[in-house]
Amino acid sequence: MERHRMKKKKHSIEEVRTQSRKKLQQQQQWSQ
Repeated sequence: MERHRMKKKKHSIEEVRTQSRKKLQQQQQWSQ
């Protein structure tokens, strides 16, 4: 159980990172 939870936490962090990166790319496109 604990191991699974840790895995999920790590995955969520990665997801947030990818989402923020996508947002940054979109902002850059809008600014151009």
